[in-house]
Amino acid sequence: MSCIWTVHSGPAGLPPKHAMPLPSTPLQIQFGKTSPSEEKINGADLKLILTTPSGVKRALFQAKAIEPSVRQFRRNSTQDWQKLETQLRSMRMRVGDTAFLLIYVPGNQLNGALHSYSTWEQGFPVIPSSNVSSRFGATVISVGDLLDPSGNWRTLQKVQNISAGRFAPNRMSFARAMIELVSCFRGNYSSARTVDEVDDHVDDRSLSVGIQADRQEWEGALEATRRWLRENPEPESDQDSEGRG
Repeated sequence: MSCIWTVHSGPAGLPPKHAMPLPSTPLQIQFGKTSPSEEKINGADLKLILTTPSGVKRALFQAKAIEPSVRQFRRNSTQDWQKLETQLRSMRMRVGDTAFLLIYVPGNQLNGALHSYSTWEQGFPVIPSSNVSSRFGATVISVGDLLDPSGNWRTLQKVQNISAGRFAPNRMSFARAMIELVSCFRGNYSSARTVDEVDDHVDDRSLSVGIQADRQEWEGALEATRRWLRENPEPESDQDSEGRG
């Protein structure tokens, strides 16, 4: 993921300050997932489990979709938003600042240039209508930006769909969130050896990512990634990212 975000394939390349000192030895990355047939009432839609040389970390995501035909949130009743508020509050109590709202943005609100998601939410083949990068098809907003310390919505609007692929509070792509989580730019790793030692909840779906690497080289790569993240806000469009990764 660091390679995707920090190495540009074009002729211009990147300035030396953005060079990524990735570990000289190969990273061993393992993926695993579970998908129970029935969502658990007290669980999140998705639990991400990271196991790296730095320790173990969890992140929780509750999903909400934009209806392609009307460009409004699906399940938009008062009761639906009350339920979502309860779910987000519960997730934050479990994992703190690694709890997110995950929004599926239809392809007809994005540029369709780099990524595609052949799902109902994405609308299958569509005509792009925006310069907003298609990587925002999977958009996340931190629960801390949505709920106040008491667990209530910060604004009456809750989540605003400002325009095609743009929201308030501000959002990031799922890809950016993954990099921030792995690099410890967001959330802290636990010293526990397995996630079972810190979490006994059963969630709807779980994605496990295990990374093995030399500890010293790994820490050096993380520090470089955090520095890169501080210096490079996520670009809005693909054109804005030219020369930046």
